[in-house]
Amino acid sequence: MVDKFLKAKHWQLFFLLIGVPFGSFLTIIAIIVSILKEGTQPDPEQILNVFKFFPLVIVLFASLLFSWFWSVAIGLQKAVPTNVEMKTTKFKIFSIIPLLSVSGFGVFMFILYSTIKPNEIEFPSEWIAPIMLVLCIVSAFGVFYSIYFAAKTLKTTELQREVTFSDFASEFFMFWFFPVGIWILQPRINTIREENITIDENMNF
Repeated sequence: MVDKFLKAKHWQLFFLLIGVPFGSFLTIIAIIVSILKEGTQPDPEQILNVFKFFPLVIVLFASLLFSWFWSVAIGLQKAVPTNVEMKTTKFKIFSIIPLLSVSGFGVFMFILYSTIKPNEIEFPSEWIAPIMLVLCIVSAFGVFYSIYFAAKTLKTTELQREVTFSDFASEFFMFWFFPVGIWILQPRINTIREENITIDENMNF
């Protein structure tokens, strides 16, 4: 899976990260609109049964995005110079936390909308709000660290030396604004992967 993300072309990755989730959102919205246009009083339960898929689309999007970050940060480690130490364990922990948070919340909302009636929805606000606040803060840090580490890994493999944030600040923001950054970053990722494969082949030969 890692290598598939590394060798994917920029347009393929854009379609996967943007096209698939966005298309899923539009499909759900189109179904809801068609229900509302039936001319009769719309059934709230019917709309709720469709709406419950929104959280799953968010989980799909988060999974694809973090798979890309993971592929860059872990998959390019073999191209990092031996004299540079990169702590992948910390990256793995901080990248899994937000993904688990989003996935857990998405599955929870899906189950909630699947089992409860529209007039029975009531959130236990006295404890859900603090938990959500903590999860959001921890997840936000995890997201930024994942972007930071992926950008640092990419630049380290290109410069073949220890780098500082000033060296990879532009890559950090391109990973952050990935719908645009994909078109610039992914060709460079493809090049590093191909060069590393060539080196391995020459060494084996």
